[in-house]
Amino acid sequence: AAPGGAAGAGGGEDEEPHIGHPEAERHHQLEEVTVDELAAAAADGPVVVDWEAKWCRKCKYLRPKLVKLANTMPALRFVSVDVNAAPFSAVQEAGVSKMPTIQVWRNGKKVGEVVGSDQAPVVLEKVNAMIHETTELQERHDVDVAQLRADLRSG
Repeated sequence: AAPGGAAGAGGGEDEEPHIGHPEAERHHQLEEVTVDELAAAAADGPVVVDWEAKWCRKCKYLRPKLVKLANTMPALRFVSVDVNAAPFSAVQEAGVSKMPTIQVWRNGKKVGEVVGSDQAPVVLEKVNAMIHETTELQERHDVDVAQLRADLRSG
């Protein structure tokens, strides 16, 4: 790390929640889960699943951008599954053949999918649309896609 670098403008601004929900202060990471944990999580409510591989460059590039998207939707759980650590049969059953693949699971079933072959802002717009089509978050969290896209391009 470079000493004395500009860590951020303003210092205390990160205390202000982005959305007017109490959970907004909880910052998401993509929680790494096993296939069994995914099944349990998807039974509890809608889950956004990032199927990725450690060797996948697009996965590594997209991950922090998915975390930013997750932070705009604190009521929704975002997880990742390493396809190399998961049983091949489970990866096949989920219909994953390319990485990154982002899916929404609900009631234990896949209800939406975006394969991340486009540029990150396009992938994130598609993921955002998929989330709104497959969950009840539409009324509760209306993401400003144009602003999100601008933020992601600058970050």
